[in-house]
Amino acid sequence: MKNDQAVSKMETVAAEFAADRIAPAQLYKAEEFPMELWKAMGEAGILGIGVPKEFGGQGGGYTDIARCGRILGAAGHSLGLTVSWMLHLAAAKFLIMNMGTREQKEDLLPKLARGEITMSLSISEPKTGAHPKHMKTRAVLEDGGYVISGEKAYLTNGPIAGMYAVIAVTDEKEGKKQFTAFLVPRETPGLTVGENMALDFFKPSPHGGIVLEACKVPESAVLGPFNQGYESIVKAFRDTEDILMMGPVCGGMDRIGELLAEQVKKAETPTDEKLEALGLYLSLCKGLFALALHGAEKLDKGTFDPDLAMIPVAFRFISRKALKVAHDIIEDMEPEEGSELAVTLNDLIFSGRIAGNVSKIKQKMMGKAALI
Repeated sequence: MKNDQAVSKMETVAAEFAADRIAPAQLYKAEEFPMELWKAMGEAGILGIGVPKEFGGQGGGYTDIARCGRILGAAGHSLGLTVSWMLHLAAAKFLIMNMGTREQKEDLLPKLARGEITMSLSISEPKTGAHPKHMKTRAVLEDGGYVISGEKAYLTNGPIAGMYAVIAVTDEKEGKKQFTAFLVPRETPGLTVGENMALDFFKPSPHGGIVLEACKVPESAVLGPFNQGYESIVKAFRDTEDILMMGPVCGGMDRIGELLAEQVKKAETPTDEKLEALGLYLSLCKGLFALALHGAEKLDKGTFDPDLAMIPVAFRFISRKALKVAHDIIEDMEPEEGSELAVTLNDLIFSGRIAGNVSKIKQKMMGKAALI
């Protein structure tokens, strides 16, 4: 059971930190990731939300991550930083807390909670993405350890990570590749970290790739079930990420609401149409956060729920409608290029495209199931 008083205190800490430290930095303009600010987030306990107190965290569950994600996104005025924060917590809670051995938990969770290291789940590969048929990174058992060779790309937090959870091929049965996750420290011989990618969204969240050239790790580096990494980690993490992403997006949507209100105020006499549209936008934001909480609550139950996949589909649809309303409000007062409003709108539009093909596949599967 969660401690409501402690969680409420954490939300207050997140709100105050976001307003006092993150928002003044105007990170939507930043090209470099603010490492000193990130360390301060660790010192404030914000990077330990969802990590049990016995491992140095603040406690709480996925619902608390969703609530604080909304707060950081709205009060910090930086969807990019909040996305990096969310994936840092998802790695700690889903990958290590849920999949790790006792030794892995004791070693990594306190460091993650304090912000001493950041972890990056390394799935996608150049040109092939995360398609299991085409992924080539391979791990081979050799002299009491595993030798991993391959290349990973498009890794959120990749350039700043101190630990990589690398998905690699470990077997092949009946023509189907079997995958396992391995913990690979940044300093492992043969591992090269690529440059930060220049992206036009989610600034200053760092994205990049890694190259593994005969990187040897001990057998104790295996994370989660052997040969079942795609089903137990890749697919399950994708569902978890889809749900947790809703918190930061809701925060960004809330911030857009504040900026839209400022735009409407500039008109000497706001029209009824503008006021109605603003009211509709704010109502949709409330509904989106209700969906975000509903999804996070299902994650906290820890049992398989077939309805879980439907929540992000509905969320994406409603958020697109809300952003259309936002664009209608500012159609005759286009925001300045590079302004917070323009950048945040662009970030939110991009967030709706993440895993878009996967979302369509899920929709098709739901449609087929309804015909049975």
